[in-house]
Parts: sequence; C-alpha cells; structure tokens
Amino acid sequence: MAEGGAALEQFCLLAKTAKSRAAVELIKQALTNRKIFVFGELLFMDNMQALRDTEHAEYLRLLELFAYGTYSQYLAQRDQYPDMNAAQTEKLRQLSIVSLAHTQKKVPYEVLQAELAINNVRELEDLIIDTIYTGLVTGKMDQTTGVLKVKSAVPRDVKPEDVDAMISKLTDWRDKCDAILKTMAASQAHAAAERDEHAKAKLAVAEEIDDVKKNLKDRLPTDLREGGSRYAGDEMDVDRPNRRLASRGKRSRVPYADSHSRS
Repeated sequence: MAEGGAALEQFCLLAKTAKSRAAVELIKQALTNRKIFVFGELLFMDNMQALRDTEHAEYLRLLELFAYGTYSQYLAQRDQYPDMNAAQTEKLRQLSIVSLAHTQKKVPYEVLQAELAINNVRELEDLIIDTIYTGLVTGKMDQTTGVLKVKSAVPRDVKPEDVDAMISKLTDWRDKCDAILKTMAASQAHAAAERDEHAKAKLAVAEEIDDVKKNLKDRLPTDLREGGSRYAGDEMDVDRPNRRLASRGKRSRVPYADSHSRS
C-alpha cells in the first residue's frame, strides 16, 4: 500500500497542470493503476473539480464512485458514468468487497454475488483471492458454508459530509477510553492501598509475635533463659536400702518339723 501512496502522489503532481481532456486521461490512468486504491487526494485537486460542470463531468463522478461507492451503485446509475475497462471493473469490485468487509465480519457469498453481479462461484472466489493477495482484505474463505470470514480491511476514502460523524465516533471512543483508564487507575490505587495495609498488618503481627516471645523469655528462670537446666551439676545421693529392712519380708527358714518337735 506504500507503493500506492507514492503512485498517487505522482498523479496529484500531474493533476496540477492537467486540464480538460488531459485531466480525463489522468483519471482513466489512475483508476486503471493496480497500486492505487484511495483517490480522495486526487479527487480534490482543482483541475479535477473543474470538470464538474463540463462535458467531462461523468469522469469526475466515476472518480468519486471509486473513492466512495460500490459496483452495485455503478450498475444502478449506469447512465451517470462512462464505460469502464476490465481493470477498472475488477478494481471497483474489489473496493466493493472492502466496503462489505467493513460492515460485517462474515460476508455470505450470496451477498457478494448480488453486490458484484457475479453468478459464478468460482469467478467470485478468484476475485476474493486476488483482493486478499492485493492486501485490501485480510481473511479467508469458508467454501463449506459459502462465507468470507474477514479479519480486517483497509480504509476507504471518507466523504466530506461524513467527517463530522466520524469525529463524533472518535470522540465517543476517546471518552470511553478515558473512562476505562480512570477505572483502571482507581483499581490500581485501591490495589496499592490494600497491598500497603496487608504489609502493615503483616509487620504488626510479626512485632506482636516478637513481643510474646520476649515476655515468655522474661518469665523463665535465669538458668533456663541461659539455656541450662535447674538440675545441671547437682548430684543426688541414693542410699542403699538397709539390709535389715530388706530381710523383714523374708520367710523363716526353720522347717515345720522342727517347730513341732519343740513343742
């Protein structure tokens, strides 16, 4: 498309000096050129506008049609325009596909055929393929369902009377973006505040835990605070049990026979 811009610039330079029939020939060449798909700059050149009230006005209308219109409009007002050659017809049909791509993301073949006056599906698909390869439309054909699935399309020229409506839409879009940015900023500020509160609460809990540990340590005896034991180094003497006490529970070893004999 950058090449198209350079080519259009050359035509605009030539239009500064082209008048009457020369201006008509310049229009024909621009509409046939395979690199040019926008025409607004050329359309508003003084020598082009000078054709409006002349015998060549139909060529100015044709240039306007390529800038803003579609192939179905050409057919509907056929007497308002001059004949087109094959290259011009193909280009206007491609621009008509671009216009449809701006109105819906899934364009049925039936709609395309009606707009482009093409009855043969194969011919329609060939035109769609050429339009995609040219870079006018990004998308793919679904031959099963008979639909052109559009991802994007290049912009077309804007009519002067549509500029105010476009500015209004852009202004609404800007206002919505500003509202979204404000909401995001508020959410970000709220999240930052919550993060700070969480950090403060975490710090307070950590300090409280340290205070509890300190209080518990202060309540312990000195030797335990130093890591020792209350009984460390002490010795406990344990006497052996008295033999007499131990022998109290023993039975007498005197036989029963002897006891009876003593009696």
